This record gives sequence, structure tokens and C-alpha cells, in this order.
Amino acid sequence: IHNNSYWVGDDYIGAGVAAHSKIGNRRFSNVSDIDDYLKKNLASNGFLQAVDEDSIEVLSSKDAYNELIFLGLRRNEGILLSDISHSIDKLKYCAEFSGMMDIEEIHLKVYHAIRQMVAEDLLSISDKKISLTQKGREISNTVFTKLML
Repeated sequence: IHNNSYWVGDDYIGAGVAAHSKIGNRRFSNVSDIDDYLKKNLASNGFLQAVDEDSIEVLSSKDAYNELIFLGLRRNEGILLSDISHSIDKLKYCAEFSGMMDIEEIHLKVYHAIRQMVAEDLLSISDKKISLTQKGREISNTVFTKLML
């Protein structure tokens, strides 16, 4: 239950030394030194401001897509095909893909891989969702890499 928030991409806030948080497309952690943590919190009049500035990571659309795949497939419920499609569509805003690959090509590549893995009994499709089969769970990292960009 605890990890479900991470696996579905929800925001979360960590409180305490070295605690991790994700808000929107930013992931970060608090400082790991207790004295520094206390000093930063006291200096901010009790408002939690102990973020380690070096830990701030801005997730790209590609990162978000890949996390949808490898985190979402860890859940028995799997991933809605519409969520995969929506996440691929957001790649058009990702500088890494600008001019390199057409969004339709990415859709075709991913859906071809899904069809192939359904035929190999690594994935199943039901209720407009994909999920790992038992065979797919046994080699889940291979399944993830076939769908990730």
C-alpha cells in the first residue's frame, strides 16, 4: 500500500532527514545531515525548508513515460492503454525527441511490442489495461526494457 503512490506517479512529501519527495515533475530529497536539517528548519521559522538543492531532479516526458511502464507494470492492476497513449503524446514536448522520432512512430513501436509480448504470453490485455502474466513477471526487467524509450 505504501509503495502504491510511487507506482502510480502520485505526488508525495517526505518529512525528516534525507526524506524524499515528488511534486509535479520535480523529485528531491531533504539534506542527510541532522545538524544541517535542524539548522535549515529553524532558519525558516518552522516551515520545512531542508531540501538538498543538489538532489532536485526535473523529470522529462521521457522519464515520466518510462516510469509509467516500469512502475505501473509492477502493480497487478497493470496500466491503462490510454495512459500509455497519453504519456507518449506528451513526448512531443520533450526536447530529446524533437525532430528525431515522430510520435506516431513511437506509438507504433510500443503497440507492436505490446502485441508481440501478448503473443509470447508475457503480457495480457483486459479491461483496456496491460499487465504482466506469470511468465512476464519472471522476466519483468526484459518486458520493461522492450517498452521503455
